[in-house]
Amino acid sequence: VTGTALLLLDVVQSTQYVVNVGDTQFGALVSGILRRARAHPLSSSLIFLKGTGDGFLAAFHSMDAALAVAESYLKEPVDPQAQVRIALHWGSAKVGVGGDFHGLEIHRVTAMEGVGKEQLVDAALPALPMANRLLISAAGIEQLSAAGRARFQLAGLFKLKGFEEPNRLWILRS
Repeated sequence: VTGTALLLLDVVQSTQYVVNVGDTQFGALVSGILRRARAHPLSSSLIFLKGTGDGFLAAFHSMDAALAVAESYLKEPVDPQAQVRIALHWGSAKVGVGGDFHGLEIHRVTAMEGVGKEQLVDAALPALPMANRLLISAAGIEQLSAAGRARFQLAGLFKLKGFEEPNRLWILRS
């Protein structure tokens, strides 16, 4: 699929969440996260949605639609004890056997989602918050409307796992 907005959401410290509340409540949390993605008013733009064990990977026709869905999780958390991390990227991806998304673009968005202080190119930059944040790639921000782009600020250059060159990432203004 080319020209695709990829959205990755996961629950921060999901193992600790399971320890605190149990498997049943965690399973209900993840089910609720997926249900909200399917029920969102912009779900008509959804191409693909797959659970990842502690969140989901989704593809949309529109980056603005992906952003709106992502923001809904930051504004209205599904559980006050749960925090999420979200990454957005624009690119292409392949659907493999069994319906799994794979390829370079999936790797990129996964690497963005996991970025931490140890991956900063410029050590003078502050570390990104590890929870309740929304990162977007350079390719993704170019696909947003002007109003959408204005809502992000440059986070800096980051060394992402599997990529030789640093990647510029933006973060949603709080």
